[in-house]
Amino acid sequence: MVIQKTYLLIATLGLAAPAFAAEDPLPAGVRLVPGKGYCRERAPDGIVETQPTKTGGGFTTAAPRPKPKPRPRGVIEGKITMNDSAAQHVVVYLQGAPAGRPQPVKNKPQVFQRDLAFVPDVTVVTVGSTVEFPNQDRVFHNIFSVSEPAKFDLGLYKAGESRSVTFTKPGTIDVYCNIHPQMISKIKVLDTKYYAVTGADGSFRIEGVPEGKVKLVAWHSQATEAGTDVTVVGNQTASANVSLTQGQKKATHTRKDGTPYERYK
Repeated sequence: MVIQKTYLLIATLGLAAPAFAAEDPLPAGVRLVPGKGYCRERAPDGIVETQPTKTGGGFTTAAPRPKPKPRPRGVIEGKITMNDSAAQHVVVYLQGAPAGRPQPVKNKPQVFQRDLAFVPDVTVVTVGSTVEFPNQDRVFHNIFSVSEPAKFDLGLYKAGESRSVTFTKPGTIDVYCNIHPQMISKIKVLDTKYYAVTGADGSFRIEGVPEGKVKLVAWHSQATEAGTDVTVVGNQTASANVSLTQGQKKATHTRKDGTPYERYK
């Protein structure tokens, strides 16, 4: 009876047990370690493990360990230019930032098929996000991509219908219509939550960045991607400017089976 009461007290307070007889049942969380005796497998919050003895492991009550203070965070801001002019709609994102794993976009972005074009022609999402492709034209469309991060074929569907794709890998996805060669769209999928899109004056601002050295990258659908290293200091603002060079926009592409569109005219 005394032993049972002792066990009840141990289970209630989370304290260590004394030596146990071989025929006695062990309290929850206590096990026999050869050469060390009886030890609790894991100490609960507010309990500190002491050196095990031959007769049993020891746990003593102690004040809970203080939670570590959050690391100070900083800000990165600057301007992006393209061919010496302010560049609008540039995606600016960070590579190598700690704790930067993003959540999927809650509201599913939509890329409309309207007037034989994609609207918008550029979409930015994070890994795990789903993008919808509603057909608002009076004709059929067949949306597809052969880009390595996300190869898909939504098949032929009519006006008023919509189909979707979930993007699980980062990268740039070129989206086309298998019927209308002029329809071209790009989807930029990011694996970081630290990003921004430049305004009309080419400026951007990324807040809440952890301290340390990171790579800032600027991407535009009509330019070669470029970047620069930035050192972030807590509670301070770091400046970063990037210059892009505009490239020639790809006007034509093949159908999903690799054949030219002209063959089907």
